[in-house]
Amino acid sequence: MFLKHYQLKNLRYDIPAGIIVALVSIPISMGYAQVSGLPAVYGLYGSLLPILVYGLITSSPRFVFGVDAAPAALTGGMLASMGIAAESDEALRIVPVIALVTAGWLFLFWIMKAGKLAKYISKPVLGGFVTGICCEIIIMQIPKLFGGKPGHGELIELILWIHQQARAHFSLLSLILGLATVAIILIFGRVAPRIPMSVIMMGAGALLTLVFHVDDRGVLLLPAVKPGLPVFLIPQVHVLSGHFRQVLVSGVSIAAVIVAETLLSTGNYAQRYGDRIDNSRELLAYAAANLVSALSGSCPVNGSVSRTGIADGLGVKSQMMSVTAALTMLGILLFATGFIGYLPVPVLTAIVIAALIRSTEFHIARQLMKVDRTEFVIFWIVFFTVLFLGTIYGVVMGVILSFFTVVVRASRPQTAFLGCIPGKDEFRPLQRMREALPIRGVVLYQFTGQLFFANIDLFQQELEAAVDGDTRGVIVDARAVSSIDITATERLVGIEKRLKKQGIRFFLTGHDGTLNDLLRAYRAAPLFRDGCLVPAMSNALDLLGIHAPYDRYLAVPEMAAGPEREDKGKNLVFVRDNEPDRDAVSGEAGEFGRRTVRSGSRPLLPEQITFRPVGVTKLVSEYEWLFGEGADAKMQEFTRTFAQHLLEGGSFSREELARVEEEVFGTAWSGEDEEGLLDILEMQFASLIADKHLSEDQVRCIRGEISRYHASLDAEIGNVDHELFRRIVQRRIRREERFRRRDPELFRIYMKERELHQQELMRKHPEVMKWIQELRSGKDGVPEDRKGGRS
Repeated sequence: MFLKHYQLKNLRYDIPAGIIVALVSIPISMGYAQVSGLPAVYGLYGSLLPILVYGLITSSPRFVFGVDAAPAALTGGMLASMGIAAESDEALRIVPVIALVTAGWLFLFWIMKAGKLAKYISKPVLGGFVTGICCEIIIMQIPKLFGGKPGHGELIELILWIHQQARAHFSLLSLILGLATVAIILIFGRVAPRIPMSVIMMGAGALLTLVFHVDDRGVLLLPAVKPGLPVFLIPQVHVLSGHFRQVLVSGVSIAAVIVAETLLSTGNYAQRYGDRIDNSRELLAYAAANLVSALSGSCPVNGSVSRTGIADGLGVKSQMMSVTAALTMLGILLFATGFIGYLPVPVLTAIVIAALIRSTEFHIARQLMKVDRTEFVIFWIVFFTVLFLGTIYGVVMGVILSFFTVVVRASRPQTAFLGCIPGKDEFRPLQRMREALPIRGVVLYQFTGQLFFANIDLFQQELEAAVDGDTRGVIVDARAVSSIDITATERLVGIEKRLKKQGIRFFLTGHDGTLNDLLRAYRAAPLFRDGCLVPAMSNALDLLGIHAPYDRYLAVPEMAAGPEREDKGKNLVFVRDNEPDRDAVSGEAGEFGRRTVRSGSRPLLPEQITFRPVGVTKLVSEYEWLFGEGADAKMQEFTRTFAQHLLEGGSFSREELARVEEEVFGTAWSGEDEEGLLDILEMQFASLIADKHLSEDQVRCIRGEISRYHASLDAEIGNVDHELFRRIVQRRIRREERFRRRDPELFRIYMKERELHQQELMRKHPEVMKWIQELRSGKDGVPEDRKGGRS
């Protein structure tokens, strides 16, 4: 509740805002009460307790609640469909019951946490609905401008009713008063929006009656109201006899409109000011406000965008504004209701019509006409549905079109083919950035949105159209793909299978690990087995033998590309002068994802090696990204498989490490972090020893191979890049400390194996071992002339 942390300095903003909101609510709420089928004074009752209860519960610091257009119109339309006369005794009994049913639905929405469903109602749908209701109420109220009675029904009926009333009850003075009031309020709304002209015109109307007695000249006045508070009552549910189903359905419609309109509008203000909105708490506030409105005998209540705008213009800071507005309305009901009997009906009607005109959202339609024709059409469909078929059908059409919009947008996601700008290794859309060029032989494709049955055809068609005879890799940037269904999964497997037959590798990159879990659940085993899932596009390019910087791999245009160029995938030739040495990358276009050793050669010459200090934690995180909870089991499987390879007399080499890694994990994930992979191997080997899965002879065999190879790798790195080697040792120390804290017993076995590694290193490469010892002791044993350089 806002009172707990209220700052007294905000009173100078909140109290004036509350008073003005209460004064503005007088004519507007009375007018809407009449729209709902109640006498005007019930609009004041609905602006007392409901606004107070809402203000005490809501999480929004500035939104205003009260009697408003949409629920009033829906309630009035329901009475008309039941054949109940407005302001009759039966209307006085049934309208509070409608408010009670609405409150019940809102409480149910709160329990079900249905506030999140409001986000599925699009702005065009809601705008068309609200604008349709506003226009329908305006047309209903037109006869009251010239002395007639308000109409009910849909557009054709209302037009006929206006014609009938004009012939029977036409007062020129009433029409002049009404039109002048509308014009003055709208003009001042543009030139001086901070002036509450609706309050001023209400006072002017009462003054006209007192001074000029316009009621003697055929101008109708509101009935006089005695001072006093609303009488609390228990809504008489038995009056629903014969109308139960209709009221139940209409109640959910009203509740849905309240939730959609108020939550979306509250969210707009929250984004503007950085307010934190709790949707669940908002639903509770709506339900409680409608409950007390029913107990007050009033109609369903809703958030008011127009009155919120007034409060916002006055600098409101908190819901102390609502408390002040309720107290102001309390004073009006106790001491100032006498003026109501002096209010000319045309003036009050004009105030309501002016408020409705300002509440229409035709500006949304104008904006959509320029940017989105589909949503432009949806706006007008909902608008005309309300006008010609009624508000209930408008709600139904709005919900249907909202979900239709979601499906249409999901089935037509944003896609792009990517390339690189020369001199930069960032991937950019080819169509949007004229300097971007495709990487030759590779299709880089970006897909945004869920991948499911409605858009997988588009995905497949665009990829297949982009593949040609020179393509050797298709890489999908799936960072924005949040989920996938079984249809899309099966299609992905089929796409990969067809590309594989053509000698083209397929990769899905950048996505969240949960997508891998879905693929695994949908049995997309070939994607895992063939190494199609990698964390980043750069990793996939590495696996194709294409390494940053990418300039030398870009397809150069056959002729100078002008601004009019539209398709950069056509009319391109390959520049062969800088073609990478394919013999220097193992397998098909780089099996390891880096320059590696040719088959049979060991070791590499120092100038051929390029190491990057990729941490083992990163390597483990990539395994976890792909396999989730099964990552540990996969690492154990890798260790057992490689141990079996050694026990069968296999060689310990980079090639074999990468081969087994690819066999188990689907690709050579370690890439440039062979040292990190060896650490995983040693840690998992310690686990095998602890679990007694190996005999002593097997342990000695594997231990010797690992120790010799790791010592050789340490010497190789140490002789190539001493700064890198220093970082590797420091990283190893941190890794060992984490291992020690996690499993002291396994760590003891691991360190025993590491001692053999160190002994082997001391025997063959004492200088490197000396550097390691000094680094572990906190010293830097690298000679000054060799730091950061290569030998």
